[in-house]
Amino acid sequence: MDRLVYLDTCCVIYLLEDVQPFSALIRQHLANNPDAILCVSALVRLEIPGKALD
Repeated sequence: MDRLVYLDTCCVIYLLEDVQPFSALIRQHLANNPDAILCVSALVRLEIPGKALD
């Protein structure tokens, strides 16, 4: 079954900037849940600078 997973702003920043150890932990969790469909809210899009999420 597919699951929607909404990423918090902190998680998105950790992934984009590869902040360790958090980035590795998030990537490991996502790898262990391959059925997860990643989503971000409109608020997260507003909080992330630049066009990283376009």
